[in-house]
Amino acid sequence: MICDCLSIQNIQPPSLSLERIIKNDETSKDPILLITSSGSDPSKEISAFAEKNCSTSYEEVALGGGQNQVALDKLKLSMKKG
Repeated sequence: MICDCLSIQNIQPPSLSLERIIKNDETSKDPILLITSSGSDPSKEISAFAEKNCSTSYEEVALGGGQNQVALDKLKLSMKKG
């Protein structure tokens, strides 16, 4: 169903490279959406990338377990602050 809606052959993504994504991005204001499958966890690569490349703070919130509102609040705050 997803493949039909997106007009693609499969949903297997290429290996994640934040360096490549950011270099190809014209502005840092474009959001990046990561869709993961069971067993995949890009948090270590994201954390290492943020530590190396971001001058502002990086925060990670796992969804589930009552953390949804925390995540929404952090997103709203980042939208206001930029």
